[in-house]
Amino acid sequence: MTQRTGNTPPHQQQQLFPALSGVAVSIFEDDARYRQIFRNNPAIQILIDPANGRVIDANDAACLFYGYDYRRFCSLTVFDLNTMPRQEVILKLEKAIDERGGFFRFTHRKSDGSTCQVEVFTTPVTIGGQDVLYSTIHDVTGRHEAEERLRFGEQAFRHFIENNPSAVAMFDREMQYLLTSRRWDEAFGLPDRDPAGKAVRDQMPVLPGSFRECHAAIISKKRVFCSNEERFEVDNGNEQWLRWETHPWYEDADHIGGTLIFVEFITDKKQATESARQLREERERLAFRIETIEEERRKISRELHDGVGQLLTAAYLNLELLESAISENSDEAIKLLQKIRKLLDTTIQETRNISHDLRPAVLDDFGLIPGLRLLAEEFSEASGIKAIFQHFNCDNRLDPKLEITIYRICQEALNNIARHSGATEATIEIFRRDNLLTLTVNDNGSGIPSGYLGHQSFRAGTGLNNIKERVDLHNGSMQINSQEKSGTELLIEFPLS
Repeated sequence: MTQRTGNTPPHQQQQLFPALSGVAVSIFEDDARYRQIFRNNPAIQILIDPANGRVIDANDAACLFYGYDYRRFCSLTVFDLNTMPRQEVILKLEKAIDERGGFFRFTHRKSDGSTCQVEVFTTPVTIGGQDVLYSTIHDVTGRHEAEERLRFGEQAFRHFIENNPSAVAMFDREMQYLLTSRRWDEAFGLPDRDPAGKAVRDQMPVLPGSFRECHAAIISKKRVFCSNEERFEVDNGNEQWLRWETHPWYEDADHIGGTLIFVEFITDKKQATESARQLREERERLAFRIETIEEERRKISRELHDGVGQLLTAAYLNLELLESAISENSDEAIKLLQKIRKLLDTTIQETRNISHDLRPAVLDDFGLIPGLRLLAEEFSEASGIKAIFQHFNCDNRLDPKLEITIYRICQEALNNIARHSGATEATIEIFRRDNLLTLTVNDNGSGIPSGYLGHQSFRAGTGLNNIKERVDLHNGSMQINSQEKSGTELLIEFPLS
């Protein structure tokens, strides 16, 4: 075989590697055998001059792989092919010489500038009396990419487990820890931040027994287990409620490697649900109580009107007839009858007033707007406070329960104004916008002293508490705005869903 050294004169060739005498293995004693085995080998193979790292021969597979013609390839050095720094390449090849062969992983550069991942086996040999480095190259780009994808997947999976907001643990078949999330460590109080390879019983004796049972069942039956609600008592005696799932993970398509457990602590959510249930039941009881009260008022109002009221009216009429029939000389009897008639007249009026307060007939017969208008007029006559009623976009009837609620609120608010405000004027406004009904009751009275309304010493009276209960019953909101000597505003909003 003729050695090809390129265009570098022999006196300028730098000796890069130690002499191969006594190290190189003699093969390919004749050129025909060399060409048969080397030139036509489908494996990628090159020969390197140990004096300067120059490529002195390359087979057809190497030329095809790197994209060079034969003459151009044999003008390159290993430093042209390798992306690794020159000194590191020299160290690798010196190692191959010293150890009479070695496997290396390199990134090589092709003629078009692209790179590939290769595994190279390099060994010193003697061919036709010439000491050379014989290299066989395997393209492992695909395998390298697969390894990188696998490495990325492993890192992403570890990141997913460790930073998962739920408490997550990964176990092997013996229920030894492989991975845990930070939330798991915090929640169950693991003594070791890196429990990998350690048994559960050594790290956390208080682990719920159901976890161990499901782990064993998953290994044998390949099933998924879960619980939407399980009580668990931690070391300090506190009660916790858990929602959890256990899943198998597979080493391959048929073999389970262990289990994954996902745990969510639902104690706060359960307590909130329980509080919401209690609130809902309280509202239902309140609604039932108010409905019962209104029904009793309706019944009493009807009995007063239809029973007592009519009897009193009949007695009054009979007294009038009696008064007319008495002799003109019976002055004293006439005065007594007139007095009785006056008492009956007053009793009838009081009965009407009681009946109206218990259940205003105008509300049932004509609806909320006429009822509030009449309420304002009667309040003005009774209290001497000018009451103004205004409404906008409220011509349609509302739910009867909501109508009586609004009427009672206005009744209570006006009573508060008459008792406490010292006002000369009050205003009731009600208007509807889309699915929201807004009610305001204002007065120009003394108001509530500045800062007192939000102070802890402020306590709402029975009237305001009654109003608040009725507002809450219909999922409404209530706000009181007031300043000293500037009056008070009661702002209430009801959703109309």
